[in-house]
Amino acid sequence: MRSLMRCLGLLLLAVSLLAAQSLGTLAQQQRRQEKQQGSQPSPHVYTNADLPKSGGISVFGPPAPPPSAAHAAAAAPDAATLLAKQADQEKIWRRRFADARQQLAMDREHLDVLQRERNLDQMQYYSDPNVALREQYSQADLKKKQQQVDLLQKQIEADQKKLNDLSDELRREGLPPGWARE
Repeated sequence: MRSLMRCLGLLLLAVSLLAAQSLGTLAQQQRRQEKQQGSQPSPHVYTNADLPKSGGISVFGPPAPPPSAAHAAAAAPDAATLLAKQADQEKIWRRRFADARQQLAMDREHLDVLQRERNLDQMQYYSDPNVALREQYSQADLKKKQQQVDLLQKQIEADQKKLNDLSDELRREGLPPGWARE
């Protein structure tokens, strides 16, 4: 049994050696195929000899030439004008936000006062007509105060919406969000 296995192993080894090609033969076949397909230019291979000896390597290309004095003088007033315009624009936006915040604060304070007055009036209202005549408050006065409170709450919502719209407009203009802060 062992001898049969040895014979079989030797036979397989011999067949594989006969079927194998040498590396030289494979290279010759590859060159022939390339000649038959047409000679395509091979890509350039960079070596150490291609690298510059001084000056270094830049992945961005050569540096830009320095600006001339005439060009620098012409650009300077534009930069100053641009900065002045931006400062004016910042003042305008800050003023708009300050006005909107001030209006919102005033309306909130007014609402607070109205709610306190309404609460006081409600405590002084009596359902007994004799007592109500002495206190001089009626249900109509309480309803009127409540309507004023409701209107002022709507005004506060409108003021808050105006402030939010200003923030959105500032963002759409592409201006710095810091201009919206106090």
